[in-house]
Amino acid sequence: MSLKSLGCKAAIALLLQASFISADCECGYRVPSSGNPQEPTKYLLFTDSIQTDFRGMTSLNDSSDWKIKDLRLEYVPNKSRFGRIVEDRNVIFNPAVDPLVTPDGPSQQGADVDAGLQLIVRSELVEDNLVSTGQIQSIREDVRFGSFRAYMKSTPINGTCAASFWYHNDSQEIDIELLSRQREDGRQPINLSVQSNESVANDYDATGTTGFIEGQADFDPADGFHEYRYDWSPDVISFWADGGWLGDIVDFIPTTPGYFQLSHWSNGFAGWSAGPPSQDALIMVAYFRGYFNSTDPVRAQEFEERCGGGRSAGSVCDVSGFEQVTRPWSSILAKTDFEK
Repeated sequence: MSLKSLGCKAAIALLLQASFISADCECGYRVPSSGNPQEPTKYLLFTDSIQTDFRGMTSLNDSSDWKIKDLRLEYVPNKSRFGRIVEDRNVIFNPAVDPLVTPDGPSQQGADVDAGLQLIVRSELVEDNLVSTGQIQSIREDVRFGSFRAYMKSTPINGTCAASFWYHNDSQEIDIELLSRQREDGRQPINLSVQSNESVANDYDATGTTGFIEGQADFDPADGFHEYRYDWSPDVISFWADGGWLGDIVDFIPTTPGYFQLSHWSNGFAGWSAGPPSQDALIMVAYFRGYFNSTDPVRAQEFEERCGGGRSAGSVCDVSGFEQVTRPWSSILAKTDFEK
């Protein structure tokens, strides 16, 4: 059997497994979300989930949850040096040889190449001085409130921005961004922001608002995989890295539905991404786990019919905090007896 064939079969098995998990958790997912030690532990209940292990995928055809972002942004004075465009060639899947057994093991590109989704920023500009970048987004756009985790490895090459974020429009956006130009002595801040009308009025810059935190972590994002997480509820957005709380933002909380994205980009703006990179740069995404509520009235009605009269034991799943996921998805979630 060829490696390509093995990868396809493994990807299908992973997707079937993820569907089985979702069916078991028919009344939702319970997420502990209290990082601030001064605050009591609280739990958030979400109705829907998207859980993707990119280490078992060979293409977007292996998933009904994601698509390549259709994006072309022209040069804007005071905001960028160049425009940027998302191209299919910058979204590459490199599955593990045996993703069901050793998802963090050898990949089909070689034993020394990490398995997962590769998002590339090219060093060479394309038509009309555009930076060629990579980005995917969820197909669903009905996401309002949730807990979202991306297990990523950033790039050591200066001049790009790696991002996991939720988006409705430029004034309603939640961002986790890693700027490779800020990497120094094995450390790099984690930029956490909530975009708002105030940031839009400030030339689309949230850093001077109460919707921005420069998070600090004790690791190098380019040296290995780390989980970046944001929990979005109606009154607070909490940010985490490898299960460690980075801070809360309580202003400008979005209330509209939107979609989540994984992105690697550059536009040459010295005040943010810098670049473009001097050589092609890539980030790796091993998995994405999202637990959220939907604004789709049909989905809401179906959930009410399943669970509105009371939840049976085991119909709600507890979502674990961070742990390096090197085992099958079926053991990530634990059943819990949940009182409505």
